[in-house]
Amino acid sequence: MHGRTLLVAVSVGILTATPLVACQGPVACPAIAAAPFLTIHITENLAARLNPLSVTATACQDNGCHDGPLALTEEQPASPATQSAAAASSSTGKVGRINMGLLTETPIDLTVAGHDLLGTGIGPHRLQFAPNISYPWGYGCPRVVTADATWDTTGLRRSGP
Repeated sequence: MHGRTLLVAVSVGILTATPLVACQGPVACPAIAAAPFLTIHITENLAARLNPLSVTATACQDNGCHDGPLALTEEQPASPATQSAAAASSSTGKVGRINMGLLTETPIDLTVAGHDLLGTGIGPHRLQFAPNISYPWGYGCPRVVTADATWDTTGLRRSGP
């Protein structure tokens, strides 16, 4: 009889605790917002021949455009673990960012142009693409909208998934 009472008590305890584990309440979402930048990655082979002071870009979305000279910085590897010997060399790609003010999920019309080190025009190259939408903290939290494009010697293409 004592064993049966213990079995019933354990069963009731498990059944009572299960809903508490399954229903943890609302998800705590981080108060981090993604910056509304369109990022243009310039490959190493194009960056090596590109005059960095000559690059201009125009990005249009939702009837608003952002344009002008594009300030370039060195492309940074994603993490030290992914940095190879080639990436550690002095010759790397470049990156430029356009502040969109507000980045939405509607398509972006991007145009980039520049000159090589001899003054010959490169571009203009044009790309229309949809930004990336992700839910890094789960679907119960706000979505994150990012926009990335890659410029190489063949033109512009969308970066990412």
